[in-house]
Amino acid sequence: MSHPIIKKIQRQTFTTLVRNVKLNVWTDGQSCAAHLFFQRGDQTPTPVAYAISHTSDRCRLQKAQDQWSLWIGSAAFEISEKDYQAIADLLGCAVVQEVAA
Repeated sequence: MSHPIIKKIQRQTFTTLVRNVKLNVWTDGQSCAAHLFFQRGDQTPTPVAYAISHTSDRCRLQKAQDQWSLWIGSAAFEISEKDYQAIADLLGCAVVQEVAA
């Protein structure tokens, strides 16, 4: 009886900055949402990811290891430090800064 040959799968990754990717954040006073999309020039935007919460208590801005993120439910979007306060003011959500141990 022959046994199948098992090969280890090696995962290789490459990360690079992508231009023309934008994050749109909105609220209607009760719900909040974030839409990540790609758009070049005046072309039609291409959706990449989105998150919606019907209650604003499910959103927060969090800083961990020098990186700010907008969390809506279990979805996270990285944001620049210069934008976190404007997003917090817009959504009225919690701001959490993790303290290094």
